[in-house]
This record gives sequence, structure tokens and C-alpha cells, in this order.
Amino acid sequence: DGDGRVYVVDALFDTVQIFDASGRLLLNFGQRGSDRGAFWLPNGLCLEDGARIYVADAYNQRVQVFELLDADQSAPR
Repeated sequence: DGDGRVYVVDALFDTVQIFDASGRLLLNFGQRGSDRGAFWLPNGLCLEDGARIYVADAYNQRVQVFELLDADQSAPR
């Protein structure tokens, strides 16, 4: 993204990982399942304006939308 972060969809562990430009893990979210925030073979993602993350959740046949928040968790980036 514009801040140098790298986003990875990990289909083996059903998670999304976000790394900084140095490769340090910043955030890991998701788990296997069909509830909100869970995935079953996530296979792609798209960023919108550096704030929204759209994750293609293949076997659940849906796209889930997440929003990155500032460090104070009060406003979108």
C-alpha cells in the first residue's frame, strides 16, 4: 500500500497477514470457519483507499470487507 505495507492471503491457515516494508508482522486476522471474520480458503484481496480490505473467501462464496483503523482505533486511515 502507500505506506509500504504488504498484504498476504494465507489460504493454508485461513488468515490475512499484514507486514511492514521490513517484513515485520504487523497484524494477523482470521481463522477457519464461516462466521464473520473467518475464512475458508481465502484466495485474494483488494485494497480501497488504504483503509478498506476486501477479502475473497472462496469456499464460503463471499467477499468480506474489513477496515484498517488508526493506532488510536477512532478513525479510518
